[in-house]
Amino acid sequence: MARSPRRLVPDYGRRFVDLTVTDGASSDGYPVTATIERVDPGYEGRTETIRARYVVGCDGARSSVRRSLGVALRGDAASKIWGVADLLAVTDFSRYPPQGRPAISPRSGLQRQRHERRAPAR
Repeated sequence: MARSPRRLVPDYGRRFVDLTVTDGASSDGYPVTATIERVDPGYEGRTETIRARYVVGCDGARSSVRRSLGVALRGDAASKIWGVADLLAVTDFSRYPPQGRPAISPRSGLQRQRHERRAPAR
């Protein structure tokens, strides 16, 4: 995100360092080992080890998790600005031309909807 147009940098207090997966069945049932570095005040430089059965890399196109597993990126790494909002919209969006309408998906069990739209090029 630091290279995105808005230069946003989330601060979660931890930084992913490394990931290993034991081939075959591990004796304790947790073949994934992730190493995490603490970066929050007072704990800087300390490392933590997390053992798990699975790993899910949800860290985007420049995924450290994907790279540590040796998995290639399929498709393009887009650098576009998107707007996303969960809201209750009382409109039929008829004033938008078809190519300008946001993508709308219902939120489960709610009357709200998720609206997604790519920002126009500058």
